[in-house]
Amino acid sequence: PQGDGADHDGHHTLTAVDLSDLDAPAIVWQSTDLGGTVRSLAWAGDLAALAIDSWVRIYDLGDDAAGPMPVSQSFAEDAYQRGLLWDGTVLYTGDLKVYDVSDASSPVLLGRGSGARSRLYRRDDAIVTSAGVYPVQCAL
Repeated sequence: PQGDGADHDGHHTLTAVDLSDLDAPAIVWQSTDLGGTVRSLAWAGDLAALAIDSWVRIYDLGDDAAGPMPVSQSFAEDAYQRGLLWDGTVLYTGDLKVYDVSDASSPVLLGRGSGARSRLYRRDDAIVTSAGVYPVQCAL
């Protein structure tokens, strides 16, 4: 689902589970070690942005046989990555940076807000952080 995200603190791998039959969930794939602790993730379609330690990387999760495949290089280094929100072609990070991800292989920094590092939440047409409430798809 586009624009959704989740905290996923404390693991170095991802596991995809098929929940189409809730009485018999099945593991579809489990990634190899991603090179750090997965702190948060957000996804849009088959793409997912993963906050791993203090950086972000975008992965393609669409191939059930291959598991997650990196699409981008690491970006948003030295950042507080306890929150990600993907909305359309925009990715928001927990340190209030905003990236254009229309080309997921090459995210572009659009802007940065000021204020506290924060988890991000979506409420209607706004992004809620500890630093304030911002309209969706703004450059903070």
